[in-house]
Parts: sequence; structure tokens; C-alpha cells
Amino acid sequence: MVTAPVTLIPVVTPAVTERQLSARQSEPVIELVIDDVTLRLHGGVNPITLSTVLDCLARRR
Repeated sequence: MVTAPVTLIPVVTPAVTERQLSARQSEPVIELVIDDVTLRLHGGVNPITLSTVLDCLARRR
């Protein structure tokens, strides 16, 4: 398997409104916390993409 270098950048998102929060409560969420990094995936997640992201994060540790 050939992989490309990955650079992670911090992202700041606006606060979630009550309406958005109630809509999100019904969708599946995967949350991964490693040290000071939080990765939150909402909705359907492609297993191959998730595997690639996790492999890249594991190599960075």
C-alpha cells in the first residue's frame, strides 16, 4: 500500500446551535481523542477512508 504524507491543521468551528444539536443526536458519530487532537466523524463513514486516517494517525505517534 502506498501512502502520501499527511499534514494535520487545527480547525476552529462555530458553536453548534440547539437545532443543529438535536439534528445531530440522531446520526451516528465516531469520536477519536489522541492527546490534544479530537477527530469527530458524523454520519456514514467510509470504512476504507477511516482505516486510512487511522493508519496515518498511528504512524504520527
